[in-house]
Amino acid sequence: MERKMFLVFSHQLTDEQKKDAEKEFGVKEFVELPNELKQIWSQIDPDYDICALREEVTVPIFNFIERNAEEEDIVLVQGDVGACYELVRYLEDEDLDIAVVYATTERDSKEIAQPDGTVKKVSVFKHVRFRRYF
Repeated sequence: MERKMFLVFSHQLTDEQKKDAEKEFGVKEFVELPNELKQIWSQIDPDYDICALREEVTVPIFNFIERNAEEEDIVLVQGDVGACYELVRYLEDEDLDIAVVYATTERDSKEIAQPDGTVKKVSVFKHVRFRRYF
């Protein structure tokens, strides 16, 4: 079976993440959100209450996935905690027979003293694996 991975997050997959999805889940195609939905996901209004969050963000994205995903596809969901929770809940509650995952990382942080007495912190993230929400 040729699985698709729907990308519900606001950056690009790394080559390492693509290889992991292909190896772990048999993903053959990566499906980005349409530009309008990608913009909505990456610019969630922090003033939204839960009703606005559902109506403006999670329901339109859920509808896109429901129309385009097939049994055993994968959905990668990362971003605003509340929006992730709502979208994952929708995807799980509707029993679409898809896997919902997020990426885990290792972080290597370094603190670098600056000449002005401040400290600059630099973090490098490395993909480890995908983990299912449920």
